[in-house]
Amino acid sequence: MRLGDRPSTWGDRARRLLHGVRRWFRFRCVRLFLLTLVLLAAGMVVAVVLSVPDDPAVTNPARDVAAGVLSAVGLDPKDTFLIVSGIKTVNIGLPGRVIQGALSAPERIELDIAQVDFQRLAYVREMALQQGYHLPSEEDHVPVTVRYRDQTLHGKARLKGNWPDHWYSGKWSLRFKLDGDDRLDHMGEFGIHAPRVRNYMAEWIFQQALAREGVMGVSYRFVDVTINGRSMGTYALEQEFDDGVAWFNEEPPGPLVRFSKAAVHQAIVADRRMPDPERTVVLDVLGENATAGGYSENETAAALQLLERWRSGGLPAHDVFDLDRTARYFALSDLTGNLHGDLIHNIRFYYNPISERLEPVGVDSNSGWFIDEIKGLTTRPYYRLFFDDPVLTERYLEELERVSADGYLEALFTETEPGFRANVSVIYRDEPFYNFDPHPYHANREVIRKALHPHRAISAYVNGTAVSQPLVDLGASQPLPVEVTALRAGDIRALPESGPVRLTGKALHEPVQFQTVAFTLPPGAAWDASVPMEVECRVLGTMESRLESVAPAPRLPGTEDAGRLMRLPANSANFSFAVTDDDRRTVLLLPGSHRLAEPLIVPEGYALLSGPDTSIDLVQNASIVVRGPVLWEGTEDRPIRIGSSDGTGGGVTVLRARNASTLVHVHLGPFASQGAGEGTGAALTFLESPAVLDLVSMDGGGSASLLRLVDSPFTITRSAFTKGAVPAVSVEFSNGTINRTRFADGGGLLLSGSEVGLDAGWFERIAGTAVLAGQGSTLAGREVACTGVGTALASESGSTASVDLLSVHDAEVAVRAGEATTGFAPGQVVLRAATLANATTRFVQDGEGTITLDGRSAPG
Repeated sequence: MRLGDRPSTWGDRARRLLHGVRRWFRFRCVRLFLLTLVLLAAGMVVAVVLSVPDDPAVTNPARDVAAGVLSAVGLDPKDTFLIVSGIKTVNIGLPGRVIQGALSAPERIELDIAQVDFQRLAYVREMALQQGYHLPSEEDHVPVTVRYRDQTLHGKARLKGNWPDHWYSGKWSLRFKLDGDDRLDHMGEFGIHAPRVRNYMAEWIFQQALAREGVMGVSYRFVDVTINGRSMGTYALEQEFDDGVAWFNEEPPGPLVRFSKAAVHQAIVADRRMPDPERTVVLDVLGENATAGGYSENETAAALQLLERWRSGGLPAHDVFDLDRTARYFALSDLTGNLHGDLIHNIRFYYNPISERLEPVGVDSNSGWFIDEIKGLTTRPYYRLFFDDPVLTERYLEELERVSADGYLEALFTETEPGFRANVSVIYRDEPFYNFDPHPYHANREVIRKALHPHRAISAYVNGTAVSQPLVDLGASQPLPVEVTALRAGDIRALPESGPVRLTGKALHEPVQFQTVAFTLPPGAAWDASVPMEVECRVLGTMESRLESVAPAPRLPGTEDAGRLMRLPANSANFSFAVTDDDRRTVLLLPGSHRLAEPLIVPEGYALLSGPDTSIDLVQNASIVVRGPVLWEGTEDRPIRIGSSDGTGGGVTVLRARNASTLVHVHLGPFASQGAGEGTGAALTFLESPAVLDLVSMDGGGSASLLRLVDSPFTITRSAFTKGAVPAVSVEFSNGTINRTRFADGGGLLLSGSEVGLDAGWFERIAGTAVLAGQGSTLAGREVACTGVGTALASESGSTASVDLLSVHDAEVAVRAGEATTGFAPGQVVLRAATLANATTRFVQDGEGTITLDGRSAPG
């Protein structure tokens, strides 16, 4: 203590303690308050989620509230509900499951295996664990004694299963074959494995579903197992394949056949997966002695022959397999989530010697999982062997419709509940945390329903060739087959001419397969193609009658030759008047008059040359296609002439030429009317190809477009465009100039997304608009004269037209500015020193369109 300090007292200590508490609260209270709010909010979320019903089919406002809260904090509601449901079930149901397990009284199986033999099994298991797989053999068997009820049975046992899930834990999977006439119940061969190997109760549910529908399965239940006096707990007891399978299913004795499982597994282990195993794997017969099994060798041969002829394509599935039971088997496989049991190396078939058909035997399903699609839609070749048969497919779809109906799944669970409780209680003895999850079954039902009831079942188009009776092009637009029963148009119901039509389902990633169907009208009815039509149809196997709309336009309008011209290979070497120079990469059109009755296609990158006194007559829809520059230079008295004497020629098209085309003293036209010839619809077209036109004259004959420039820089001087269709010249997304050029007796100039300079342009007797600056264009003009026109100058939305010295004589409208449209400003026209004479309407300003005359707004 320092000199002068007062001795510490209890009062001072109390004051210091109180001061510390105040400081702690001053700095911590805000954090405590925020923490309390966070904990309160989290508690509310958990409380809301826990209050939500587990069944997703139940409509409840609490679910919607909880889903909104979870989404707001970045959690997936569906996944969270599943997790919380599991937590609730484990925590709340755990005590009850413990009691159920303790009170269960399972059947007991006691196994006695000599110590040396048990060590032999342990060695085989150790080797399998090291390799990661096990391919069993007869040498693996060891003697075993089985005590069951009051029986003592003798036989042999071996390790069961090919993969580590069977024997990585202390519960090894074992397979038994009893001696002579010894039977465990009706089974001469059986196996035991941990319940998890077959997804606990899911395999039992699968077997019960099969038995309920009269489909063959195997005996499957849960028992308590003791090995050499040591309790091993709960195992699943599963029947293996011998003559007892037929007895268990109350069927006459018959052989059991399959695809060789060993061959498939050997290929997998060797990392050499077999191509088309369903067609190449050896077929196996299960069981060793046909006579002892109660069936003959002839019946075994018949079973193998049927299986072989089916897989090789010799017989359809419905002639090999029992139609009803096979359809029901696959429908139940989809509903229960059987992802394993009907794979090629797992499925087994029973041959019924009376019906002489094969039947699938359900086993090793490992079911209870979610499915992505029904098996009838898969593209896997093995399943296509079944479902490419329309007869089996239709029956299978009928069964799917039935088992996915409301109440079916609920009835299955209700009827099997007593057996379910007895067996699941045995599982609870070892694993009280196990919880059977019904969600996959309900989800699989929805997958089935969506497949059977697609958004749209067919594609339908009016067939344009129909005159007196309705013709419709029909094709399935989804993978399931469809039956078409009628065509409806207003009050008229027409039937297919040859009876109901069946459409094959569309293969995945393949085009729709269309067929033209004629419909017969009722007596006295008249067909009106303008009335909307609907096709009456149903997906095969379902009872739902659907109405699918028919597209009013043909599926394939026009001719089958659409686009043919641009697909043709280069052929200029085939013409005697076209000289090809591969070194210079040119094709020269020789002087003279030449008749071209088929398309002339110039090789890509080659220039097409022509000089004075050259004349080409395009007949019989002929056209010229050039994928390089066009270099045509005539003279005033000996110009180059390209035309069509029969009015069918498609003109000249220049595609993506790197170098500029030059045309001087060239006359083109007339050609085919717009849209009639084979080509682009214009006498001369440039696509992404620079062009220079000087002293070019074009004649459209009153019905053909003349020049089309698309994304092509250009210069046009001293040229003439007469008798062209509207528009005579179309400039699209191109920049360039037009100087001292005349338009007459037809269409005018149209700009679209382009910048064009127009200097000394003459427009005479133009139908429609002489100069139109379309959307997104800029026109800079000088000395533009329009005489006898509909509209002299117009600027649409997003465009500006500026013209000095505009002269208009005899026009319905002199100048028009268009209104604004979505994404574009209103049109603008700027005039300086304009002369407007004898115009019915001088100015039209639509909406916010503006016209300025010498710096002032034009009168409205």
